[in-house]
Amino acid sequence: NDYVAPARTTWVVPEATKIGISMFAAFGFLACCLVGCMLLFYKEHKLIKGISMTFSLLTLLGFVILDLSALLFISNRPDKFLCFAQLWVPPIGVTIALSALGAKTYRIYRIFMKSLENPKLLTDFYLMRLAAIPVFVILVMLCIHAIVSPPCPTTSVIERENEITTYHLCNFDKDFFFSIVAVLSAMVFCITKLAYDAREAPMQFNEAKELGMALYTMALSGLVGVPMIAWLQSRQEFEVFYICIAAFAIVPVVAMVAILFAMRILYAMMGLSVADMKTAIDHIPKLEFVMETKHNANNETMMSLSPHLNQDQDSTSNAATGGGCSHATSPVLSPHHSPYCYKAKAARPTIGHVRNATTLASSALHTGVVGGKLIVV
Repeated sequence: NDYVAPARTTWVVPEATKIGISMFAAFGFLACCLVGCMLLFYKEHKLIKGISMTFSLLTLLGFVILDLSALLFISNRPDKFLCFAQLWVPPIGVTIALSALGAKTYRIYRIFMKSLENPKLLTDFYLMRLAAIPVFVILVMLCIHAIVSPPCPTTSVIERENEITTYHLCNFDKDFFFSIVAVLSAMVFCITKLAYDAREAPMQFNEAKELGMALYTMALSGLVGVPMIAWLQSRQEFEVFYICIAAFAIVPVVAMVAILFAMRILYAMMGLSVADMKTAIDHIPKLEFVMETKHNANNETMMSLSPHLNQDQDSTSNAATGGGCSHATSPVLSPHHSPYCYKAKAARPTIGHVRNATTLASSALHTGVVGGKLIVV
């Protein structure tokens, strides 16, 4: 008889995994604390003062909660209390961070993009009440889930290659989990829309770029992390399952903290002003497309488009000598002006800019101007 009874084991989180997750969580926690201290130290600097200290610290609080929630998933035998914590803590951390970001973005939007009839409606106290609404909604959803289908510890027995492994896990309602993800996704979309609409606000108040990148990071983490975690759970790959949960709780936090605050803190530490930041941005080399029109031997009009990296932003003032564009911010369509210039706001030309260049070149041909130069900045 060659029968061999299957070996029975109980799965535990490897020590190396525990140490790794703990170290990364500690790094994220220390990064948030360091950024918080730097914000308080340089709170009088215009670049720091303009982004609302109260809500910036509240954002960091949400990130800290989300970061430390990774430690909830390294227990070998979760009990009922730990199962509740695994379900409640991560969404609450994300909601606090998003609510704080949304509140200060809304204030910038109302001040600079809309008429402000009652300034009292944009105080920290009033906006704090607005920020509490999403948190309240998530808490209500969590309470309903706790009443209808509370999370509880369970076991999963898997047999692979003559080995039976018992996993101690927490059981959640998947439909409820995805409903929370849907609410958080709606918050990300709304805040992104506000940030985009407020992109023309003064630079010391304008966090549109930082918010856009941070929200993109969060959205990308959700789009990749949620399906991956659900897929790993369905395949009962619990070893990788817990590592992915911890990774998607820690890595986005560190990335978003750096995106939101690192640049402003760096400028504050260097003692640079808003004007210095604008000057630095203005001197970033820009790619130009130079389009020239001329006649060939058969008197046919030819057009050519070639790229050019302009590192001297002042060269655009030499249009009178044929060295570039004038400072006009709109296309010059008069046949008495040459070269023809089109200056785009974007630092990197797009297909739309090239189409505009082609349109201007065609206009030059129709007006009878030959040999003009069209520069798309």
